[in-house]
Parts: sequence; structure tokens; C-alpha cells
Amino acid sequence: TRRVVRYALPMSAAACFGYAGISVWQAWGSEEAQLRDRWQRDALELNDRRLRWVQTATGGAAGAAAPAAEPLFSAQVVGEVHNMSALGSAGIRLKRGDVVQVLAEGSGPEQGFSIVRS
Repeated sequence: TRRVVRYALPMSAAACFGYAGISVWQAWGSEEAQLRDRWQRDALELNDRRLRWVQTATGGAAGAAAPAAEPLFSAQVVGEVHNMSALGSAGIRLKRGDVVQVLAEGSGPEQGFSIVRS
């Protein structure tokens, strides 16, 4: 039992501290952590760009009562979004069959997105 106390416990403690050190290094200094930070920054930039697009197309601030923009055309919703987090804070949930007025259609990075009024 003395050997266990003398050798095994210090070795176990050293292994635990070593593992903790590696975990901390991976969380803050590794390429994986840097990549996660970059993804987070890119996601925030994309969300901000979409919010600015919505504000420009509607003529007001996000969440504020905007002046009534003239719709381009009316459309019927043919599919639902499965991942709401992909839309960000500018997205709204529409159900299949809803009729909406399309205020603007996206181009470039926003291609496939439309600004609508329900």
C-alpha cells in the first residue's frame, strides 16, 4: 500500500494536470479554436449583412414600423424552412400555403432569400 501512495497517486495527479493543460491549450490556442472563432465571426457578419439588407429594402430599422413598401408581386409559400437558425434574426417562419407579398428578392449571397410581408 505504501508503494501505491508513494508512486501511483503522484503519477495520477501528474496525468490529470497534464490532461487539463492539453485541454486548456486546445480550447484557447489551437487551430481548431481559431477556426471556431472565425466561424462565429463570419456568422455574425452574415447576420448583420442580412439585417442591413432587410432594413434597406423595407426603409426602416429592424423591428421598427417601416413605411409600407410597394410589393413586387404576391406569392404562395411552397415549402417551409427546416433550420430556423440558418435564417438568423431576420427570418420568420412561414407555413406552406401562406400567401405573402414579396418586397425584394435577394441576389449574390442572399440569392434564394426574399423579403416578404405576410
